[in-house]
Amino acid sequence: MIIELCVHSALPGRMDDYRRIAQQTLQPAALGAGARLLFAAGGDTVALGELVLAWAHDSLAGFERTQQALRADATWLAAAREAGRQLRAQTRQLVATTAFTEAEPPPPGTRLIDLRCYSFKPEALQDFLPVCASDGLPGQRRHCGALVFHATSLSGAGDQLVQAWAYPGHEDYERGQRELFRDAAWATGYRQRVIHLVDVQEHRLLRPLAS
Repeated sequence: MIIELCVHSALPGRMDDYRRIAQQTLQPAALGAGARLLFAAGGDTVALGELVLAWAHDSLAGFERTQQALRADATWLAAAREAGRQLRAQTRQLVATTAFTEAEPPPPGTRLIDLRCYSFKPEALQDFLPVCASDGLPGQRRHCGALVFHATSLSGAGDQLVQAWAYPGHEDYERGQRELFRDAAWATGYRQRVIHLVDVQEHRLLRPLAS
């Protein structure tokens, strides 16, 4: 599955206008064109006026079909131009779910999304993934929240792994992290085997927005 991860940064005082256009026109059009919205979120550790959206597509061909349909939709094009005037920047990254995971929307009651991006040293990601599948992800599933997606980069910077985990709230996230690092099989048996493969780690805590 392909995940389209979009970050929209609004001009000062323009986020409400951007969200209105997105919710009333842009997002319904994308849903009608075959995309599936996993989450729309802003908040705790991102810049003010920033909105993060994760769209799921069945395949790269499905993503292209959605884009073609939207480009042929005059209403969507007009709304996209108006929305663009509310923004100072926007980025889009395509990632593909790993062979051993699926993408699922956050469960009901989710109040926090932990979005993590790991950039690996050259050629190291291919060494990391088998160990992650056998030892890393099982430990995270024991202690962390619900896995939304676990994916590797198709566009943007190469050799990246992007994860999103859903939690009922901050306390659940903090408790899960404590328990994870107390789990010797994960913290020592797994983490110490792979930490040298990682070059940069980025971490965002997001608050899902009401639809």
